Amino acid sequence: MLKDYFLPDMGPRLQAPAAVGRWVGKAAHKMTVPALALGGFLIGLCTVPCSGAVYLAVLALLSAQPTATAFGYLVLYNVMFIVPLVAVLIAASARPALNKLSHWNLHHKEWVRLALGTGVVLMGLAILATV
Repeated sequence: MLKDYFLPDMGPRLQAPAAVGRWVGKAAHKMTVPALALGGFLIGLCTVPCSGAVYLAVLALLSAQPTATAFGYLVLYNVMFIVPLVAVLIAASARPALNKLSHWNLHHKEWVRLALGTGVVLMGLAILATV
């Protein structure tokens, strides 16, 4: 993302090809609710290596706690993990808010790339500094 901001004409950009975007748009209009649910399930399976490892580490840490304490922490962890996802789902379901955000994003695309790229680099450096 930082490369796309500072050197936009050098090398490939971090984005899906336009043909993929057109195909996804057409497919989304043709799909049924069960097909979308199956797609979501398959995407969830693909994210297990990323989010599953953290979850297993949390479970390993909680296994050393007394049962009631561990269960309370597990409930708290799940609430903190799921509440933001529900908030994003609700925000994405509100068409006017989504349209406004989409419009804003189109007009500030380069600044969003710079901010996100910088944030990811800073998080990576923070992780390296604490290891």
